[in-house]
Amino acid sequence: MMGWNSIGGASHGGTRRSRHASRRGLLGLGAGLVAAWLCAASAAAQSAEILFVRGAERSGNLGGGSDNILTRQLADIESTSTTGWNELRETLETEGFSVSQIIEPLETGAPPTGPTEGAPIAFQSMDLSVYDVLVFGSNNAVYDDAAIDAVEAFIRGGGGAIFISDAGFGSDWADAANSDQQFLDRFGLIMHQDRGIYSIERALGDFLIPDHPVLAGVDAFDGEGVSPVEVGEPTAGVEVTVLALAKNTTRLNEPPFDSDNKGPSRPSGPDDAALLLASADAGCIVGFYDRNTFFNTGGLGTDLTNFDNRQLAINVFKAAAGLLPCDDDAPDADDDGVPDESDNCTDVPNPSQADFDAGTDDDSSLAGIQHYGDACDVDLDDDGIVGPSDFFSVFRPCLGADLGSIPSCVEADLDGDGIVAPADFFGAFRPALGSTPGPGVTEP
Repeated sequence: MMGWNSIGGASHGGTRRSRHASRRGLLGLGAGLVAAWLCAASAAAQSAEILFVRGAERSGNLGGGSDNILTRQLADIESTSTTGWNELRETLETEGFSVSQIIEPLETGAPPTGPTEGAPIAFQSMDLSVYDVLVFGSNNAVYDDAAIDAVEAFIRGGGGAIFISDAGFGSDWADAANSDQQFLDRFGLIMHQDRGIYSIERALGDFLIPDHPVLAGVDAFDGEGVSPVEVGEPTAGVEVTVLALAKNTTRLNEPPFDSDNKGPSRPSGPDDAALLLASADAGCIVGFYDRNTFFNTGGLGTDLTNFDNRQLAINVFKAAAGLLPCDDDAPDADDDGVPDESDNCTDVPNPSQADFDAGTDDDSSLAGIQHYGDACDVDLDDDGIVGPSDFFSVFRPCLGADLGSIPSCVEADLDGDGIVAPADFFGAFRPALGSTPGPGVTEP
């Protein structure tokens, strides 16, 4: 599976693209810099334009109930009902976002009352460059290739998109998921159906990347009737970072369907996400598992005030807008596959992270010299500097030694070829004379 990692102003186009392109390499910065990044993101949100996509009038609630109920289930950003997103809108506006909404039109020949199917929005005829983020919430219409092409181009060109599905967003169990899927097919992601009630909690180890900025200030969030997003086969230019996995059982949006288009269920697996980020060329996609998380106060099952749902909402929208990182490309200066934040030799490639003297042989009284990897630790006697004592007390006595019979000489095998020889001296020891161990992470 490719690309699966265990995330304005007047001239919107150029500004947004450069901002999205800078997402990579932002992790591993440390708590102080992450806090500074979040602060800068709050200021930058002043120019971010968010467009919510809502389903047509009377197209929700699984097709049942009064006209008011059929529309009320669509999470309108102006609705103050318990199934509305008015408080979410207000929260985003407080953060500096500009928020608006577009509603799918009624289909030709729609009845004057009762359930409707809705019709697609002509995204291909819109100037999407004026927006930073499209939110595919209660959309449930069938879209043609021209509209899907326009949205894909918007995202890959530097735009953001958030996908949130729910059975209540359509006239049957598959409506809303199918509507999202038309767009997600272009990126290799899969939207599933509504099932399950559970929280995602830091204390339970549910966060796969606990220090990701999207999870900053968030210890738990929850959903009611959740629709996980599955990582399928990411398409070209797409890299997926799953921040939290789905739990319990996932209801698939695939056959065999029952009479209400409800799909079969299976245990949630390692590709089913409660929260994922997908960088798509210059843009960012956020897949989230539930609408209820962002409901107004008193919402069904949960709402924006429960756990840290409000802070998560802020972070998610900032990631989609390019104000927080959309991936997990942590810095790796020596390109050995180990991020600098955990690499015991940041300037010397050492994918094995071998560290002969990481235990009792280290001198714990000398701060900062413990636990560097062998590749950048030629301080054989652990006195804090590479000097003559290392040569006479350790290196010279080990020259030609059988490492199998004298294990203590392993650290003198500086090139790791199984023997302590002149090549170790000329290739590693002599160039390091007078230096200190490292640099690298020194904690075990």
